[in-house]
Amino acid sequence: MACGEAEVVNTLRVRLGCSGGRPIDLGFARVVPDLVCGGVPVEVECLSTFYCGVGQALAYLYGVGRAALVLVADGPRPGLGDFLR
Repeated sequence: MACGEAEVVNTLRVRLGCSGGRPIDLGFARVVPDLVCGGVPVEVECLSTFYCGVGQALAYLYGVGRAALVLVADGPRPGLGDFLR
């Protein structure tokens, strides 16, 4: 959690009224999301290790039918502003 992941998890928990993640039984493994917001398991992951978050979000999708992935970056990437305009 070097990118500020913990702060984002805490901010989302408070601002969106989310709860801490509870284990989801997939039948062959148990996974625990960072948060549960409105019944949707949410994984918060650093952009540098996004592939871990994608895998976890896919596991939540398999287990629950819904999932969200929040990627945390230290700052905007060069050219992002131009892309969004």
